[in-house]
Amino acid sequence: MAKKQVTVILDSCIILEEWTSAGVVQGLRYAGKSFKTFNAVTKQWQQTWVDNTGGSTEYLSGKSEKDNIVFKTGRFKFHPDTMAIRKLSFYKLSDDRVRQHDEISKDDEKTWTTDAFLITGGRNDKRLQLAVAN
Repeated sequence: MAKKQVTVILDSCIILEEWTSAGVVQGLRYAGKSFKTFNAVTKQWQQTWVDNTGGSTEYLSGKSEKDNIVFKTGRFKFHPDTMAIRKLSFYKLSDDRVRQHDEISKDDEKTWTTDAFLITGGRNDKRLQLAVAN
């Protein structure tokens, strides 16, 4: 099973998520961290993801609604001839469970394809409670 830990840091201004894959693929145990914060200047939520393969994704547009928060990237080069946008959504299922839905659009947001779908939670998972409070 993959391992994940969510911690609130820096005077409760940043939600830090640390993730490690369950197994080793091609000699590598995949690991990454995300930092979620509310940008007081733009009045939007942001998330930055970094991993141990040198990958990173910046979701600079994030909006919170009743029981969910949705992050989007700007347009980026997916393939030499394809631009794309990523969308990352968190839905509150209960006080201690969250559904995470990762999607990608390669046609200017006309259609979305699921990249990943997770349900996480536990008594110590505070990320959605903080995110939807603002």
